[in-house]
Amino acid sequence: MNPSILIFLPAVVSAVILIIFAVAVFLRARRRKAALESLMRAAALIGRGEYDGACIECGTGGGPGELARALGDAAEAIKKRSLNNRYLKRVIDTMDASLIVVAPDGLIKTVNQATISLLGYSEDELLGQPFMVLTGRRVKGEMESSDDIRYMSKDGRSIPIHFSSSELAADGGEAPGMVCVARDISEHSAVQEALKQSEGKLNAILQAIGDFIIMIDKDMHILWANDAVTSVFGFDIIGRDCYAAMFNRKEACLDGDCPVKGTFEDRLSHSAEINVDIFGEARSYECSASVAMRDVDGAPLAAIEVCKDITEYKRAEQALIQNAKLASLGELGAGIAHELNSPLAGILSLSELMLGRMEGTDPNYVFVEKIKDATVRSKNIIMDLMSYARPGAEQWRPLSVNDALRSVLSLFVSELKTFQVKIEEDLAADLPEIMGNKGQLMEVFLNIIKNAKDVFVGKGNIKIKTSLLKDGASGFVEVEISDDGPGIPEDVIGKIFDPFYTTKEKGGGMNIGLGLSISKGIVEAHDGTVKVESMPGAGTRFSLLFPVVAERNYGGKVAEVENAESCG
Repeated sequence: MNPSILIFLPAVVSAVILIIFAVAVFLRARRRKAALESLMRAAALIGRGEYDGACIECGTGGGPGELARALGDAAEAIKKRSLNNRYLKRVIDTMDASLIVVAPDGLIKTVNQATISLLGYSEDELLGQPFMVLTGRRVKGEMESSDDIRYMSKDGRSIPIHFSSSELAADGGEAPGMVCVARDISEHSAVQEALKQSEGKLNAILQAIGDFIIMIDKDMHILWANDAVTSVFGFDIIGRDCYAAMFNRKEACLDGDCPVKGTFEDRLSHSAEINVDIFGEARSYECSASVAMRDVDGAPLAAIEVCKDITEYKRAEQALIQNAKLASLGELGAGIAHELNSPLAGILSLSELMLGRMEGTDPNYVFVEKIKDATVRSKNIIMDLMSYARPGAEQWRPLSVNDALRSVLSLFVSELKTFQVKIEEDLAADLPEIMGNKGQLMEVFLNIIKNAKDVFVGKGNIKIKTSLLKDGASGFVEVEISDDGPGIPEDVIGKIFDPFYTTKEKGGGMNIGLGLSISKGIVEAHDGTVKVESMPGAGTRFSLLFPVVAERNYGGKVAEVENAESCG
């Protein structure tokens, strides 16, 4: 080799090495620049959410390669989180219930599509707004975790919702907010309101019914009762045993007496007539029961019992029966009286004939005169008996109360003497007449006097007094019938005008008359009033008031009497 070449060889080698190093440095710088540009492009794609396009060539070694790998891992994690968020967003948007997430500061952070559809706001209009805008209340502190409230929509509608809330789970420290779920209950509320109105109407109807309406369970407890029941027995009747609350019994009624028990046994409707003592007054009810509620197997859980007060009907029925009996008795009495009139007429004629032929000094004259007087008295008694037996056959006309009383007393003289009952008469003279039916008034006086006589065990006194009372321009004839008997107990005096009410033992004697109830009706038909005062041990006093003829308006009755008198 040329020595000169050897001299330059080290320099050439150094130059080549330098050139190679420079080229290497140049190429490395170009690769780093390319890697950095790739990282910048990937970061931009990640920033736009285009994770699939952010593919990074990492190369080997440190520097940009390590950075590229770290950025790639971050991109993958962000991608997964974004996918999860999108999934959760789709889930809450498919909910039919409204969902709102509220931050601790009370601002709305998240809403779902159901909230947007319900309220009419866009998502942007809701996010960041105070939750109070929708409810007027703070989600925490002023609202229950579950409640029925109202949301205000964008167009101003008040929407009824069922609201519930719970705190977001926190990793530590204060919860990051509240999750509020609401469901529109407008249709449910409308149905509830319609049901409420329907129940109100039904309840109003049931409460307005005058009959007793009671719901009873299979243990005979009263579950519900209408006002007709509670007004009589009180509100504390609810929950009590029906037999104890209404009948004051310690044990349930017998099967045959209780329609409710029959209904529970065979699931059919049953009825029965039931007698109830209400504040000391006996009342009769027609009660019917039927199934009100059943279980899933059809067995009765509760029965409805409807009880109709038939007391007045029963009294009217008894009055009709009694009237029929009395009518038959009246016909019989009238027939007997008519048959007696003929022989009495003969006796009266013969006694008058004998008296006409006898001298007053004849020793038999006084006996024949007594026969005549007794015959006249007998005829008068028969006439009074016929008036009593057929009171409806006599027209209303002006009459003397004193005469009616004397006619009654004439029927009673012998009986009163037998019972050692003394009658004291204090009949006012010149009493004005009243308009009425003599037979009916005799019925009233006879009934009161006989009741007074029947209270005596031994001797007794009955006082009969008449007088004229003035009340301004009006005038009334008062009849007072009093006795010094044992009086009427307090628990009985309120019942004496009930039809056929009596304290007498059955078979203890004939009770002539229609009872004080019918007597009271006769007095009232004469535009009169009847009152009774009594104290145990101090006797009893009946006071009857009748307006005088001039004070009454009888319509056609006065005209009939006047026409009859003018024709006579």
